Amino acid sequence: MSETNLEQFLFEAALQKSSAAERAAFLNQVCHNNPALRARLDVLGVALSMATDPQQRARHAHQPASARILRQLFPGWQPLGCRLV
Repeated sequence: MSETNLEQFLFEAALQKSSAAERAAFLNQVCHNNPALRARLDVLGVALSMATDPQQRARHAHQPASARILRQLFPGWQPLGCRLV
């Protein structure tokens, strides 16, 4: 299985968990020896929550990595009170 397919498979499996705690425990277990994979899955999770929940967008808006994701998902987006250069 390629790294991309593995990432997609694990992300979809994590989404099947009924709570955030279960998702975190699952990802901790399957990614224990691959912190880079865990980081990518975490970014996907944040991106999904921001794409589907406006409150999550506001919560993550001022984190640099989250701001980059938001700009990709919503072209022209800017955090309130900030101007992107």
